[in-house]
Amino acid sequence: SSGINAEYGVKPISEIIGGHRSNVQQALDAVNSKLKPLNQSIAILKDEEHEMKEQAKKAQNDIKTMIERVMTAIKAREQHLLNTVEQMKAASVSQLEAKREELTVAMQSTQSGCDFVSNLLTDGSDVDILTMESQIYERMEELKNVDLDIGVKRKNIEFQKVNETIITTFIDGLGKFVVETYNAQPIKEMRDGERESIWRLE
Repeated sequence: SSGINAEYGVKPISEIIGGHRSNVQQALDAVNSKLKPLNQSIAILKDEEHEMKEQAKKAQNDIKTMIERVMTAIKAREQHLLNTVEQMKAASVSQLEAKREELTVAMQSTQSGCDFVSNLLTDGSDVDILTMESQIYERMEELKNVDLDIGVKRKNIEFQKVNETIITTFIDGLGKFVVETYNAQPIKEMRDGERESIWRLE
């Protein structure tokens, strides 16, 4: 049979199958050659994913730290303003209370003197009035000359919202993102000798 095949130029079946095996092996080798660069690219993508998460975490921490510093400064300013108002109020109220006490004493003294003279006029005898007339006039003169002037200059406490709009706008503009787009290392192309159609059998 082999002699007949040789006589008519027909290749043996083993040789034909061997050629097909060789083609299949070449196709398989071509596909296998993609595994290494694919693994490398997957590793690169995992690294990029990890780097992105770390960058996001750092950005979030930076934002929190910045806002905490700003809030600390704002709270410190708030406390300073509130303390200033409290000090201004305490100083003014102290003066007003002292003057009120002074005028209260003067009023009570005046009222007591008026009541005494009124009772003397109502219930006192003529002798009592004549005897005490000079003292009555002297006391009335004292009461008449009591200083009723408040004598306290009260300070108005008025707060003006200076630079509020500027600060609000400034806060709205706090921080910015710098976004840079770049390509990660691409999946490697097949070698030039492996770009022929795979699985092509002759």
